[in-house]
Amino acid sequence: MDFLEQIKTLKEQFRSDSKFPLPGEFENVVISGMGGSGIAGRIFQELYHGKPIIVNDGYEIPEWVNASTLFVAISYSGNTEETISATAKAHSAGANIVKISSGGKLSKLPGLQVTVPGGVQPRSALGYLLSPLLNSFGLLSPARDRVYRLIGSVDDDSSFLKSIASEIADSQLIPLILTLPGFTSTGIRWKTQFNENAKLMAFSLNFPELDHNDIMAFEKSYLREKFFPIVIGDTANEQITKRVRITSELTGFEFSTIRPRGESLLEKVLYTIHCGDYLSYYTSLFRKLDPEDVGIIEKLKSELAS
Repeated sequence: MDFLEQIKTLKEQFRSDSKFPLPGEFENVVISGMGGSGIAGRIFQELYHGKPIIVNDGYEIPEWVNASTLFVAISYSGNTEETISATAKAHSAGANIVKISSGGKLSKLPGLQVTVPGGVQPRSALGYLLSPLLNSFGLLSPARDRVYRLIGSVDDDSSFLKSIASEIADSQLIPLILTLPGFTSTGIRWKTQFNENAKLMAFSLNFPELDHNDIMAFEKSYLREKFFPIVIGDTANEQITKRVRITSELTGFEFSTIRPRGESLLEKVLYTIHCGDYLSYYTSLFRKLDPEDVGIIEKLKSELAS
């Protein structure tokens, strides 16, 4: 399956009804994962507000993890060493362990295993990795059909993203991703997709925080003319809308905008995420690079394991 076909599988991935039983009682949630696997935790953290959630992206775990913690380990390959280390520590701390992977060493560790289909790049398996979380907490079923149609609409017509990708590649620009509230995880996903697919540095910042620091660099940065600022999201907060307008006026940056489609925040987030998948893919093609190549990451993993 070539990389474009992998991108197009996303809508089908969200048709999965994979889930896990929640513990009878738990006070907090830790989601442990790295890279293309870990982004599922960041998206879920932004969508679910019933319990305190943190995303754990390293070898260690918080000292407060205990029997009242639901610890969800996500590694598509099942062999991510940071996630394996953190999961083993969470088990020792008495946490309720759930593992989401296509197999690998993680699946052999203690805890409830949710096995997802293999065969694609981890960053192309977002639906497989995120669906068990959404399903288990009851977030996906009300919107499943709409999610399918929205993601499919990008598959059907992504020409508006191809023109943006052409501008980024032809002018050798650096994506500067500016997210509105509710879309911080989308910005992180876009950044990592530009990194891995298009082999580009990219930056993800969020309103209103960026107006308290980054705005100074917008005005005075050495690389100012190399940035391609693009706003993602929508908001009912009039003050946020005003901030975006004034920030553009004061810095002289003309912001491109990707406006979400959908009824719920879940739908809007998944729609904009899929836009980023295509945007980074097209940018890689215009740069004449292989979007699937992650050779240096695989070499790093190999040398770490030796």
